[in-house]
Amino acid sequence: MVSFEDIPWETIVNFIAPHLTMKEFGAMAMQNKFLRELFYSNDVWKRLYVNTCMDKLTITEKSVHVGPLQSGPDSKLFQPPCKLEGYETWRYTGNPPPHGYERVFNTRRNLLCCGCVEIADIEPLAAQIRSYRIPLPRVVGQIGPPEGIDQWCNEEVYPKIRQYNKKKYGIDCLCTNKHHYLIETLDAPKNVRNFKDYRKQTLSKTLTSVKGNKDIKAMESAVCRNKKKIKNFERAIAELQKLNMDNQVHISKSKRLMNSLKHAIGK
Repeated sequence: MVSFEDIPWETIVNFIAPHLTMKEFGAMAMQNKFLRELFYSNDVWKRLYVNTCMDKLTITEKSVHVGPLQSGPDSKLFQPPCKLEGYETWRYTGNPPPHGYERVFNTRRNLLCCGCVEIADIEPLAAQIRSYRIPLPRVVGQIGPPEGIDQWCNEEVYPKIRQYNKKKYGIDCLCTNKHHYLIETLDAPKNVRNFKDYRKQTLSKTLTSVKGNKDIKAMESAVCRNKKKIKNFERAIAELQKLNMDNQVHISKSKRLMNSLKHAIGK
């Protein structure tokens, strides 16, 4: 029987640990001695800490692109960025058969599905990049990846993406998604990767963020305001209850007087 202990250390550190929270770290560490030693190791906590500092990491020419690792076990480990071969549509050209339709490799849909480009950048890029078009073959069964698509990517797509990213982000790269790169190959300031105890540093950083959580502070202020409102409402309710009791006394006196007068008159 295969157990968690049979999984290579590097696999846990590089591919499993980054997707776990600190709460899950603690739960895993309580399972057995092996997991306790593993999830208390500095390497695992270093990866977790660096994963919380993605905004400080930058992509360089030496960064290794691996693609969306969560895409499944059958995906290639080192997937090229902005792979635009998968999604196409058939478009009616109005020409007589057999050239009445053509295959269009839609840039917008490909960029959206590859995940290498920011959502906000897809429309501007799609407006600049000419879609690849090719007539359908006479026999439908012969449809396959066209020979010219690599040339289209290299001459039309990739240069424009690089130019766009360099102008907007100052990075000469195809993929701006930092999660698509091996995290160790991203450039980082020394204060991100030079701690002796990453577990302590991660917990300290989390404590600082919890203390400075604006949402929690806003909730605390709301609780104080609501407590004051509740006290005001309680005071108002007490005053209304007292007013009702006083009114009830006057009503009772009035009814007794009315009954006495009726009895005296003989009605």
